[in-house]
Amino acid sequence: MKMTTPHRIASALLTVSVAVLGYGLWIVFVAVAPRPVPWTLILLIWAFAVGLLCACTIVTFPGKLNLAVVVTTTTVGFLVGNFVLGQTGRNLLDIVDTRLVRPFSSQKASSDRAVSVTDQSQFDLALPVDARTGADLTKDLEAAGFTINPWYNPHMLMELIALKLMPDSLYPLSSSSNKFNGFNSVTPGCTEGKPHEWPVFRKDRFGFNNDDLVYSHKNLFMVVGSSFAQGSCVQQYETIQGVLTRSGYPTITTGIGGSGALGALAALKEYGEYFKPKVVLWQFYDPNDITILSKRDLRSAFLLQYVKDGFTQNLVHRQDEVDAFWRTKLWAPANTFYDDPKKIAEWDTFLDKNLPLVQELLGKDISSLSDDEDLLKIYKRILALAKLRVSAWGGKIYLVMIPNEDLYVQKTIPKYQRTVKQIMSALGIETIDIDESIRQAGNFGQFFADPKGWSHFNAEGYHLMSRQIMDRLNHDLAERVRASMIDMHR
Repeated sequence: MKMTTPHRIASALLTVSVAVLGYGLWIVFVAVAPRPVPWTLILLIWAFAVGLLCACTIVTFPGKLNLAVVVTTTTVGFLVGNFVLGQTGRNLLDIVDTRLVRPFSSQKASSDRAVSVTDQSQFDLALPVDARTGADLTKDLEAAGFTINPWYNPHMLMELIALKLMPDSLYPLSSSSNKFNGFNSVTPGCTEGKPHEWPVFRKDRFGFNNDDLVYSHKNLFMVVGSSFAQGSCVQQYETIQGVLTRSGYPTITTGIGGSGALGALAALKEYGEYFKPKVVLWQFYDPNDITILSKRDLRSAFLLQYVKDGFTQNLVHRQDEVDAFWRTKLWAPANTFYDDPKKIAEWDTFLDKNLPLVQELLGKDISSLSDDEDLLKIYKRILALAKLRVSAWGGKIYLVMIPNEDLYVQKTIPKYQRTVKQIMSALGIETIDIDESIRQAGNFGQFFADPKGWSHFNAEGYHLMSRQIMDRLNHDLAERVRASMIDMHR
């Protein structure tokens, strides 16, 4: 039967829609690999619909033009909607993944290596909250005969070095060591939520939040990153490094609150290459770890030197100088830096000034140090360097994806989560996503110090994260043992 003009128009519209939907199907197919059950079902339905529409392009039937108009309008609507969402840094993929796929997956009896826990919080105790202020705690510690070893945060030095407000002969990556104020010195930690006791700990020989006894082990594991890697706001034995060490995985951390990807890379150079840990756990916290690149890391020409393979400050052998640095208060201008608008404005200019340096070190195709696409490109190349350096001493690197509490409280869509997972897959770096276990446990609030606002993990949250990490390490170790046994029998 000869096609009429309306049928030709309908076929043309359907052909365009099929092309667009088919291309979209391929994009989603690649983007969501590996595919959990909900995504597999969605993709199958999508593929069936595309196939059905493809058949409709060559078949003549009543109402074909009406169907073509509806399909084309819907397709255009999705394209426009996704474009508008893209201007806010979101897309339909992330929304579907967060609102549908992950909640569905968490209801399954088990998930891929996720750790099951009960919905009972062991911290709901009928005990008074420790209502002391930090000043009160310090007075009580000193009255009991302890001296205070303050926690110094080295990332505040970037601005001072860049603006020549302090010498660049030494850039510490750690706080002062356990020798700073004598044998009986302790460091008050931070407190969040409703703690029954303030965290108080002793720093290790390099100024990190580790029990110094861990260095008696020969085969170490290592955590790098910011505040969750540091173990903020819990007792030292409740941190990820504390739990892993007590469980047979002797672990050190070089985590410092506010540190970014370049800081982690620097720590690997200074401390990782010295101790050669068999496993490195690289923390990723969305969106901080990407935004810190533009807000801080990429403005520091000093820190960018760690992209070069040969650069090192030999900090492992210079801790006495690091302690002297903190004692002499060369860092004091940092206390008033953000009160000076002129200094802040000058600091902001370094993002453009350092672009040629970043291009030289990380690729000429980087056109901006503030655009998301370029920042993700930079993050990928930093992680590629980290993997290469860890592999050089025979170690293995994992990316530990720590969920932002806003994901559960405000139901926000993670900005970089899916893209970073794709980057890790392309680099061959395994991802340990702690969100899997939190969702499987049910009540997310039991794992955060403040279930209604923003906070770090409480002790139970750090324990959950550690258990999921150990579950992955146990699985991978068993796989390696099986592989070696197979090789022996060949």
